[in-house]
Amino acid sequence: MLIIFRLFYKMIMSWICAACLFINKISSTRLQAFSLLEIAFVLIIMGITSLYTIPTFIHARTVAKIRETDEKLEALSYALAGYVLIHQHLPSPANPIAPDADSGSDDLMTGIIPYRKLGIQAKDAKDSYNNWISYSVSPGLRQPTRSMPTPMPVIGSDRFCQIPASVMALSVHNGHGQSLLRQTSDDMMAFVLISHGKNGDGAFDHKGQRRPVHTPLKEKNSDGNAVFIDAPLTHEFDDRVRWVTRNNLMAIYAKRPCVR
Repeated sequence: MLIIFRLFYKMIMSWICAACLFINKISSTRLQAFSLLEIAFVLIIMGITSLYTIPTFIHARTVAKIRETDEKLEALSYALAGYVLIHQHLPSPANPIAPDADSGSDDLMTGIIPYRKLGIQAKDAKDSYNNWISYSVSPGLRQPTRSMPTPMPVIGSDRFCQIPASVMALSVHNGHGQSLLRQTSDDMMAFVLISHGKNGDGAFDHKGQRRPVHTPLKEKNSDGNAVFIDAPLTHEFDDRVRWVTRNNLMAIYAKRPCVR
């Protein structure tokens, strides 16, 4: 961002200098003062330049914010994978007003990233717009299953990989309502991370309440149901959604693929 600002500043200054040299040339025989016409000429040049540079600057800033949020979602995915390797289950989401406490219902756990359980800072559980990132987890993967055999005394993923896929609760659809995950007998959606965009509609506030939502697609990502929307960015939908299956969580992020 600093580089873009410097380029923008240098471009403006070069135009101003060029305009001043031109004015100085045509007024060299007069007193060293600017007339209203000359000042207006400089302002017109600055205005024309701004028409091209300001939109580019705003677009670059927007792209940088999106990239920063995506990087945070990626880092959180790795942090959740590390938690699984140690505890053999995913952590339950936290309430923003009580980060150590579990929140949600018996059917679907949803809240914010439990950053204290993951050993990260609160700012790492927020997106680039300083809004809490929502976190939902499949119920069967959020706590140890008593019927599963006792895990080995070393860090691993056996028990986590053996949880039956029949407990699948989460699903992600595109903007047309079509599911983005083909369900299989040995895999399930593990968790969904959502940044609620620049306007923050649907994100948890400091009181632990959802902010009002004004569009149908964004409402799907904050209504507490098990169905989420992952669609291209538009003026009405600016959520960034990261969803990860159990197999991908272990193979890509934990580097310990499930072995069947």
